[in-house]
Amino acid sequence: MKPDPFWQRMWESADDFKIYVLPLIEKKLEVKVKPIQGSKEDRDKYKEWDQEGADAFYLQNDGSLIVLSSRINWGNRFREQPAFTFRYGLLKEDGSWDYEREYFRKLQACKSRQKHIMFPEMHVESHICKRGGKKALWSYMGRTKDMMLYIEKNLGDETKVCTFSPEKGESREVVYISVKEFAKHHEVYVIKNFGEL
Repeated sequence: MKPDPFWQRMWESADDFKIYVLPLIEKKLEVKVKPIQGSKEDRDKYKEWDQEGADAFYLQNDGSLIVLSSRINWGNRFREQPAFTFRYGLLKEDGSWDYEREYFRKLQACKSRQKHIMFPEMHVESHICKRGGKKALWSYMGRTKDMMLYIEKNLGDETKVCTFSPEKGESREVVYISVKEFAKHHEVYVIKNFGEL
């Protein structure tokens, strides 16, 4: 049986995060990061966590829990221009677009007074040259709420916020912001700089 493309990308991304990104975060922040993963037999629970955007968590020195969302980029689009990316729209079978995707849900969640306990406070974005590549070329992290409000404020200004449609996978739109531009306005944690060995 041919593997489901959604789950195939899910497992590949999760594996690359654990192998190449998680150790960088632990070293940089001096914390122990715990991946949030369901088994392949427990897909419903794993998909629920994915819909919340929760991929890992760590404890700060004061005991507070910080939930992370992670995005792994492969290929050439962001290889030399690091960006934070979020799923924006999905083409439905009837030809209309569903825009209540990752960006919309996270924007609504960060505005709500009743955030889900698994809402990711931090978002980490990394680039690996290919699936199962040897190392992360870059990795940056920032506050999810800062990113959502920045996108909302600047959506339509292509010097700050852009969208594109990936060539592979479902017919969808992704919204992205330049790490360099975003860092002019909000704090960004450099997990691994582009060009750093």
